[in-house]
Amino acid sequence: MVQKPKVGTTWREVLRKAWSVRLSALAAVFMAAEIGMPMLASSMPPYLFVCLALVASIGSIWARVLVQKTMQEAVNDAE
Repeated sequence: MVQKPKVGTTWREVLRKAWSVRLSALAAVFMAAEIGMPMLASSMPPYLFVCLALVASIGSIWARVLVQKTMQEAVNDAE
């Protein structure tokens, strides 16, 4: 049986404080910049923002598996 996705009780805290969320948002900004910046500045190195988005995405994955003390406290308080 397939379980429905469930939002945790600390989702607001996670969105505000989790580094994985911050790095994912940064990766999204870099991906958007990859589309828009070459139109504005032709002297931009090719694939600069793609590389930055890749680094931010890898950092996001790493931050997701690391224990963040403030996030762990929030989860423990919610239980």
